[in-house]
Amino acid sequence: MANYADYADIIADIKDRFDDSSAATDTSIRRFVAPALWDIYARAKWKFTRKTSTIATVASTEEYALASDYNFGGLYDVVNTTAKFIMTRIGDRSYDTALPASTSTGSPYYYRLWGNTSGGIQNIQFYPIPSGVETITYRYYRKPTVVDLSTNTDNDDEVPDYIKNFYAIPL
Repeated sequence: MANYADYADIIADIKDRFDDSSAATDTSIRRFVAPALWDIYARAKWKFTRKTSTIATVASTEEYALASDYNFGGLYDVVNTTAKFIMTRIGDRSYDTALPASTSTGSPYYYRLWGNTSGGIQNIQFYPIPSGVETITYRYYRKPTVVDLSTNTDNDDEVPDYIKNFYAIPL
């Protein structure tokens, strides 16, 4: 087993295991490594991908974009920090049935995930619609950083997320 410091170490170890030192092999390995890492990241909610962010509400604004590195489905805690309580997630059907076209304002206590912006960022909606400035803190899982090694050898010295966060775990 090897301790990897960066992508170059992963590539070198695979080449050693197959007793192949040709430069042509590097491209094939690069095309395999990035998708394999995405698969590893997708299999669990890794502790090192947890993040916290805040939203400062604006009076009469119901919908806000979540962080650009938010991993869809990875929202796990929403707190109205100003009013000091954990908010309750409500599903689309309940939101649309119980609160149809509601214009009620106040301190929000419900939220739902809704739609995307043109950049692919998921939005969050609050009910009641905020009547003023409040701070909403949310915790989520971010998208892991995986570089595209398939076409760019300049990335070989970058360190994969799992190595940065697990201090060179032996594979």
